[in-house]
Amino acid sequence: MNILFCDGGSCRKAGSEPVIREARAYLRNNGLWDKTHTIKTRCNGRCEDAPTCIVQKGNYWYKKLTANTIIPVLKSHLIHNKPIEDHLIYQDGWESLLSDDERPEITPKPFQYKIDDQLERCMLTKGFSSDQYLYPLFLFLKTVNENISLVLANGERYFFSELQDIEYTSTYTVTLHFKDNRVIHLIIGSVSKEEPLEAIQKKITSTEYFILEETNLRGIRFKDKLTRLCGMVYIPETATKTWEYCLNIQLKGATVNEKEYFNA
Repeated sequence: MNILFCDGGSCRKAGSEPVIREARAYLRNNGLWDKTHTIKTRCNGRCEDAPTCIVQKGNYWYKKLTANTIIPVLKSHLIHNKPIEDHLIYQDGWESLLSDDERPEITPKPFQYKIDDQLERCMLTKGFSSDQYLYPLFLFLKTVNENISLVLANGERYFFSELQDIEYTSTYTVTLHFKDNRVIHLIIGSVSKEEPLEAIQKKITSTEYFILEETNLRGIRFKDKLTRLCGMVYIPETATKTWEYCLNIQLKGATVNEKEYFNA
């Protein structure tokens, strides 16, 4: 049997570590250690039900676990081969999730006309800034050849056509390796309060998508927790594949009517 314990930020804040410790201690003391696997995972997307875990064999998702409730769950699966339904979010065959705190789906607001201090006259909307969006974004930009570039706050420019590797093995920092040994480190993952203050402040917390009125250039602007500019991704008007990806995947199907705002 495999037990996948969510170790994302929300679950840690809600007390996942004591749950994992109690589960592992129970398995060890009852001679079950070699017959089970307890695995810490990244966020499994059920932050509202934290702390959570998934029990396999089968596909049983548990919610709001505590050090006291995890042991009966384990016993029920190991001894009786069945779940405790009172603690379930979901199991195979259910048509919907059973969550006490289900959150409505968050979708970005429509593009709005703005006069921005940096971008000047433009259309602008906010996207998502978690690593569940930013890491896939960088992976996608590595695959397309549409003259997409990233300009850092210091003015250095990097072209994604020269991006050779993306490394995201640390807790919260993604590393972009470009040709000629040029390397960029960006903090995109959840940073706990125990981490250095500099890391907390440098985490990308604002991701904005824009269209410039004067040039029709599209792009993405990243800012950190202190609203300092981290970098700008520039997307030429001809980069239709990239822009469609941004609208449909990163912005969940956003539509934009430039003529309405720019009087084109």
